[in-house]
Amino acid sequence: MIKVTRKPVKIPNFKCKKVKPKVFPVESGNYLVGNEYSPVAVVIPMPDRNLAKVAIEAGACIAGHLVTANIGIEKVITNVIANPNIRYIILYGRESMGHLSAHSLKMLHKNGIDENGRIIGSKGLTPYIRNLPRKAVERFREQIIYVIDLIGNEDPSLLKNVIRACIQEPENAKELEINGEKFLLYDPGAFEGEPMIIQITSKLESAGVYETLSPYSTVIHARTISSAYPLLIEAIMSAGREVLDERGSLTKELLNVQVHIIEPLKDPIPEGYRPEGWIKSDKELREYMEKYVATYFTKKSVVEYEDGKIILKEADVSYTYGDRLTNYYGIDQLEIAVKAIKKAIRENRQTRRLVLSLVDPKVDLSEDSEKMEIPCFTQYWIYNRRENGKWVLHATMFLRSHDALRAFPANSYAGAKILEYLAKRTSCEVGTLTMFFGSCHIYLDF
Repeated sequence: MIKVTRKPVKIPNFKCKKVKPKVFPVESGNYLVGNEYSPVAVVIPMPDRNLAKVAIEAGACIAGHLVTANIGIEKVITNVIANPNIRYIILYGRESMGHLSAHSLKMLHKNGIDENGRIIGSKGLTPYIRNLPRKAVERFREQIIYVIDLIGNEDPSLLKNVIRACIQEPENAKELEINGEKFLLYDPGAFEGEPMIIQITSKLESAGVYETLSPYSTVIHARTISSAYPLLIEAIMSAGREVLDERGSLTKELLNVQVHIIEPLKDPIPEGYRPEGWIKSDKELREYMEKYVATYFTKKSVVEYEDGKIILKEADVSYTYGDRLTNYYGIDQLEIAVKAIKKAIRENRQTRRLVLSLVDPKVDLSEDSEKMEIPCFTQYWIYNRRENGKWVLHATMFLRSHDALRAFPANSYAGAKILEYLAKRTSCEVGTLTMFFGSCHIYLDF
């Protein structure tokens, strides 16, 4: 039951103070902007431009969509705290299924976040506030008087009535009752604190940021391999689907995951990472990682643990990554790439045609998919770019399948060392490394 009734409020010497926002909105998004002095922001989880337009015409300050419960909510917070005039949030329209973004925003206002940035009480897929300081969350909770939950309603007239109630003077205040819960609504004026300007994009300069749109598309930006690693694991465990692979193992999986690493050679080995059970110390881990990288540059070699020692030995397998990179039907792809990059630089060309391929259709493909032994690492793309008067190499590494928990740091580091090798051989600087995983998963029954 929803009911709106008149309930005048007498406040002696009341003045509805307003402030001019310094910057508003702060973050871009799918929204419409109205009167910046209005106390109302309307959040419509699933896109409905007509409802957003109705909200603005009724007097809302800003009205937009909120599909995801992580970066989406962070953008709502940054835009709200940049404008102290906003005192109410109305949740309207259809909920974002799975992400439960409206529910998560309501829980954030009610309960805040825990020490890991998780929204307390949220049942959404990825209810984490990772890219804002806690002070921004607390400011949001203090500034907003009510988060008014009208999710499930799509009637424009109801939305207009509630917005108009929020912008009345105290003597014309209205009481909104929703299933027994009561909200006293009028425009109280601006929050006493100064506008707080925080941009999420600045987070890219430190720990990284990710947005999981669905189990089928995830993007992560991070400064280092070590800072990307926990973001990747968190994304899989939060939004991944449980999938039985073709060998019968239960996995938590995200499809089409992109991880962009700004400084791939800086801090490449996460603390506590153990890709193999026999690695007992950080010293052994560093030795293992260097030897693992070496397998990408040598023919038929693997890393083994024998008699208490980590050794590089000849592999008794049909192929290795090193085979495909350095001896692909007698072709050394790394050496050809070096020559191609040098030639492109001499001719002042910024090429987009340098592709190293590890897939051999003659050997790897079969009508019986369970019999395929196609490489996990399938391609490596290289881009030489002229930046600030210097030549820089950027790379994209493709893996069709990836055990994120055990393999991400090792494979990313190998990709970074390939990039470093090519840069040194061509007198270029090392640029960014972007990892792309078709199936990025964690084994649940391992």
